[in-house]
Amino acid sequence: MLDADLHEGGGMVELPDSVGDLVRARLVRLDPAYRPVLELAAVLGQEVDLVEVLGISAAPVDVTLAAMDAIVETGLLEPPRADGDRYRFPHAIARQAILDLVPTTGALRIHARIAETLEADFPAAPRLVQRLAHHYSAARALGYGDRAVTYLARAAELAVEGFAYEDAGRLSERAAEISSDADERAELLVLAADRWTLASNTPRARDLYERVAATGSPRLRVRAAIGYEDASWRPGLLGHRAVELLMTALESIPTDGGDPLCIEGQASLARATAMTGDVDGAERLADRAIALARRHGDPIVLAFALRAACSLTFRPKGIAERLERLAEFRALTSPRGEWRGAAVLHQTANAYIVGDRALLERSERDLVDVARAWGRHWSYWLECVRFGRALSGGRLAEAEQALRRAQSGERQFRDDADPGVGALQDYLVRRETGGLERIRRLVTGDESPTERWAPGLLALYTQLGLREPARRVLDWMLAHGLDQQESSDWPVRLAFLAEAAVFLDDAETAARLRPWLEEFSGLNLMSGFFVAPLGAADRHLGDLESLCGEGDPLGRYDAAFGLAERTDASLDAALALASAARHLERIAPGSPDARRFAERARAIAEPAGLARVLRMLDDARATSEGHPDGGALTPREVEVIVLVAEGLSNRDIAARLVISEHTAANHVRAILTKTGATNRTQAARFAHERGLADRSGEREASVDRDRA
Repeated sequence: MLDADLHEGGGMVELPDSVGDLVRARLVRLDPAYRPVLELAAVLGQEVDLVEVLGISAAPVDVTLAAMDAIVETGLLEPPRADGDRYRFPHAIARQAILDLVPTTGALRIHARIAETLEADFPAAPRLVQRLAHHYSAARALGYGDRAVTYLARAAELAVEGFAYEDAGRLSERAAEISSDADERAELLVLAADRWTLASNTPRARDLYERVAATGSPRLRVRAAIGYEDASWRPGLLGHRAVELLMTALESIPTDGGDPLCIEGQASLARATAMTGDVDGAERLADRAIALARRHGDPIVLAFALRAACSLTFRPKGIAERLERLAEFRALTSPRGEWRGAAVLHQTANAYIVGDRALLERSERDLVDVARAWGRHWSYWLECVRFGRALSGGRLAEAEQALRRAQSGERQFRDDADPGVGALQDYLVRRETGGLERIRRLVTGDESPTERWAPGLLALYTQLGLREPARRVLDWMLAHGLDQQESSDWPVRLAFLAEAAVFLDDAETAARLRPWLEEFSGLNLMSGFFVAPLGAADRHLGDLESLCGEGDPLGRYDAAFGLAERTDASLDAALALASAARHLERIAPGSPDARRFAERARAIAEPAGLARVLRMLDDARATSEGHPDGGALTPREVEVIVLVAEGLSNRDIAARLVISEHTAANHVRAILTKTGATNRTQAARFAHERGLADRSGEREASVDRDRA
């Protein structure tokens, strides 16, 4: 570690009595005149350079040389094993035992003498800056505090150059502790927080930023608030506290449109505002910051504003402009700089959403370079991208491997790590491999949507085929979970809601979800940075339209398949084909087109082991073969056709089944399509001919049970 010297000589090791006794016994054999040389060697470090000892020792050269020989003879030091080697203590605890015997004031004077001599006479000494930082820090009680701060700050800079950000953070904090100047102390704390952010220790960084934001000078408060926002955004935390700090700090400096710090503060405020859910307000703030940055003319300030503006949201609105800004932002960054990482990360995500395979692959390659240069959270995000691309490509074993690497890397976020992210990714893999069956015994069906993440609970019940629990959670979400349109998990909420509506044959919910999903038409759904890549929204829209008996489901599936092909997403392509086959089996059981789509889907799914796709195909075929009396009518449609046969109007059907009149009309249209009837009379005849009308009593008993 770059600050290893700062940990030496601190008397922090608790020694066994036997070791202390052994060292004391050997010291008795050492001439007291040689004792200062031994103490000097112990303070110098675990390994000792003879030239430095001779230069620093207060004793004459011949006495110092004799002392070194005597110390070796007592076994307290080991001699060099070859030319160019150093003396060394046989064990760290042996050196510690000697240090413990050095009086505190004596140790201070030794540290001071070492630091002054090294600084004056050994300009080429190895790791000179770090050693001076250590020794001057230890001697600060003797008036060396300013020198300690100077060398600690320089050592921190060297640590940053070597990508040792944790060392840099510790060194900067230590310099701040020693500094007697309030402004310098605040500046050093901001630098320490910057370095903890780069080390992915964002909780520590936020703590330091918040301290400065409360006590620093006005401009330092703004810098600290900007840093706090960045250390909140990286792990995806809500932005309310960052907004509070930024607004307070910005009020303390003139709102001069030409001040770069003010412009950067407004850009950070935009991103923090987005993390509170107010994306519209955030975009207005970002547009203003970009306009001010362009007027200012500094490319670094413009890059800062663009960086914030490009990371506000993944929603469809404004995605074309977002991609243009990302291209401009990328052009302003250095190839291996951290800001290049921010540019290509968002390019990768947006490229997936719009289905731009060339941009997706180029951005992923660039992200590899950034991860190699910066590591840490960039490596984590790279693994998330690899996970998402492997999953959508149907390479499930590869997706599982990337997921394990991502989960390992997520630990770098420490207390900010969200276990729900890895759990969602694990669920997405398991539902494609069939692995959810292994946890079926752990699911009671009584889990609470207020104590668990409701969308995930709904998705699990849906995939396990648990109708009543799914119905319960779907109803809860419809009542409580549809106010999250600006949250990062809104796309996955929509997808899971749509799947549940289809599973439950809930045309009313399907009709309610369609306008929200329509906003994503032509795009891939994704929540987070490849946390949940969900494929084309058009596939879900096709499923909802098929259920409602409206729109053009086959056109939707065709669009979904085309988007999957453009991004080499085999899983998404197979799902689109399977959904098309399921739709055709519902409206025209056994049709050649249904078989053709099913065969194409199976050709993709079987070699890749796509269990969910294969189950969809098997269920669709079973539905077609298992309804000789009613074609492919859903249970709800059978209820409706029974009421049509009784002569009820759409309004009466809606009242009887406690659904909307619009939903009742949708069911009637679907029935006419599936049965080939041209009017309600023919549909009623169909019901009588196949014995469906005879189920009226069964239906009424079922309704009574439901109401009870």
